[in-house]
Amino acid sequence: MAAGLGLLTACAESPERVGGAAQPAGGIASASSAPATQASSTTPSAPATSAPASPSHTTKPVATDPVFGPTRLGALKIGMTWDAAKATGQVTAVQKHDYDACSSARLKGAPTDDSEDNTLIFSPDQGLIYIPAYGKFRTPESIHIGSTLAQVKKTYPDFEAVYMEDGVKPGDTGRARAAGSDGNGVHYRLSFVNGKLTRLGLELDNQNCYE
Repeated sequence: MAAGLGLLTACAESPERVGGAAQPAGGIASASSAPATQASSTTPSAPATSAPASPSHTTKPVATDPVFGPTRLGALKIGMTWDAAKATGQVTAVQKHDYDACSSARLKGAPTDDSEDNTLIFSPDQGLIYIPAYGKFRTPESIHIGSTLAQVKKTYPDFEAVYMEDGVKPGDTGRARAAGSDGNGVHYRLSFVNGKLTRLGLELDNQNCYE
């Protein structure tokens, strides 16, 4: 697992439009001046017409980016067993599994390289301890890969630097954690390079597979 986790060092409706009705048209012609013995003729009124109502139009909701956290990604949840995780269909390409040791598997849909950005980590006694984020996944607070260090700190007051070294600015490159004070036993594992979030993961508090 040390090799799999090299990162340890470094998710309106348009108003209804109804067409208005057209105004009635037509009228009554005046009576003719014919002799009294001749009946007056009348021009019939044109029937009133109205335009048909336009159907209602409802815009489809805009698709949102996948939500990542605070304890799960889709059906995958921190703490679930290997068998339960495999049953979700979100686990593919098992890289290593041993019921007596920490194991790893690939997250379905994640990058297919050998980076930790696609690696799920399982503990034999704690279950799923790490879920990586990739692509457009966002936390419920809209933090995502590419967010700035300042944005993350502002969003999570319990932000804690684990190891941060100098980048473009002092302390803007390295690893940190956040959202670990809500009592759910899970926090975000964060990696930054020059003040930009480059890796994001869900990690079990006090996991026992790596440092």
